[in-house]
Amino acid sequence: MSDNNQQALNETNENDTSMAALNAINKIADKEFQELQYIQQQFTWSTIYLPGDEVKNPTTNNAMLANDPRFYNYVDNKDYSYLQFVATHHVDQQFIYLDEKGYPNAMDINKACEEIIKRVEFANNIKIKDDELYVVQILAGLKYLNKYDMFKKRMINVYNTNSNYISKLGETYNSKINEYLQKFARTFIYSADEIKNQNIYIQCARASFASDSLKKQYEETKKEYLKKLDELYQIVKASPKMTLCYNNAGPSQVASSEDSTASYNLKQVLNCAGEMIADDVSKDIVGSEIDNATLAKQIAELKARITAGDKQVKNEILKMLDEKIDARVQEAMDKAAKNISIGTSVIIILVILFIICLCSLMLSIYNMMQVKNKLHGKYIAKSEDEKRLMELFE
Repeated sequence: MSDNNQQALNETNENDTSMAALNAINKIADKEFQELQYIQQQFTWSTIYLPGDEVKNPTTNNAMLANDPRFYNYVDNKDYSYLQFVATHHVDQQFIYLDEKGYPNAMDINKACEEIIKRVEFANNIKIKDDELYVVQILAGLKYLNKYDMFKKRMINVYNTNSNYISKLGETYNSKINEYLQKFARTFIYSADEIKNQNIYIQCARASFASDSLKKQYEETKKEYLKKLDELYQIVKASPKMTLCYNNAGPSQVASSEDSTASYNLKQVLNCAGEMIADDVSKDIVGSEIDNATLAKQIAELKARITAGDKQVKNEILKMLDEKIDARVQEAMDKAAKNISIGTSVIIILVILFIICLCSLMLSIYNMMQVKNKLHGKYIAKSEDEKRLMELFE
């Protein structure tokens, strides 16, 4: 392939990327799409179970954690919406237990305490009055997500249960609890120790702790949301970069093998699109080529179309675009300034060399004239010989 053909192909790919990014932003900014995304995201968050008794940042670089909401929303994007959801719905107190058929079920710490109090006789000899298997399942669920200490503190502080009795309960049924811990590992891939040591969360759509109304909304809008996602995917397919970004924003792989949700991190797609547009704009503004008027026009049209959508979404997208473009332009300007500084130094050196050479030339001419005058006045008579000799000096 010739250089001209390769350059044309590169320009075509860049244009495809820009258009895909612009169209993706416009699609995501659609008010109906945003409403669907909100419902799907809220439900998805209600299927995520966090280990331990507090929300900690991920501590592993495991590729399967790429869509961990704690990572993208808290660490990278400085978006605290997931943490607000955690606080509102007491996610730290939610856990899963497996029934006799191995199906996952949602439960929280308070409910676990109540169920245990009703069924266990706490005395010197621990005795489960009924539903022994159910009690074992609850204890196993607490231990699988490392919430047994939280359960124990609640039993002591709220239900005035003797600490030794609670410890003895776990010891008495330890072997049966371990059997269920193995079932958990087979269902969710990771063992209790791996979840604790790597701070891995568990996602399971079958065990959502969402309200009945949210579950109903999720089911009613899921089909339409998937349709919108497919439309978005058809847009980003025009660019390999955008396709990669879309795939990375997809559903988490850390999920039950039996079920999963379809929610996408569309803010991540927006972020990628903003980066790509900013890259193109900075090249056109700072580069030696003429401005890309078409791209500037597309951005203006995009902002006009976004204006008709939700105000908060519009402001977020426009702010993101402006920040990305300003950052890229400044970066390119700094680079250009650095190159100019180097070029200026070279020019100064050349000017100095030119001045030195000019001075040397002038000095040579001066010396030649002095010799000429001496020859003319003292050593050479007025004759044809003088004329020929003077011509040599000319």
